[in-house]
Amino acid sequence: MEHDKGDLIYGLDDKPSVKAASYAALQHVLASFVGIITPTLIIGGVLGLGEHVPYLISMALMVSGVGTFIQARRIGPVGAGMICVQGTSFAFLGSVLGAGFLVKANGGGPDEMLATIFGVCFLVPLSR
Repeated sequence: MEHDKGDLIYGLDDKPSVKAASYAALQHVLASFVGIITPTLIIGGVLGLGEHVPYLISMALMVSGVGTFIQARRIGPVGAGMICVQGTSFAFLGSVLGAGFLVKANGGGPDEMLATIFGVCFLVPLSR
């Protein structure tokens, strides 16, 4: 297929080959892992939740998958109807770490810190 540098490789309704689509999909998944896993590693490392980090990573990936599925498939009026990877955000690190340090300062252990963090993550988006 001949094309100029300024032309698109694929048009709106074109379908790339399985090989090309697979490479693009793998690249997209690997790139999104960094943004999904890094906040979890920061939270676990700073708050000393070493043994709970694998659980936190699993939950971040699970919630990202469910959110992405809802965005892509449109459940009722919710979702864009296209693939929009949903993931964790660095914007909430201050709130999450603050809540974790508050619990830790009051003698709470990892279970109490995680319960508070999950509550903060649930309630902060609802307050907007």
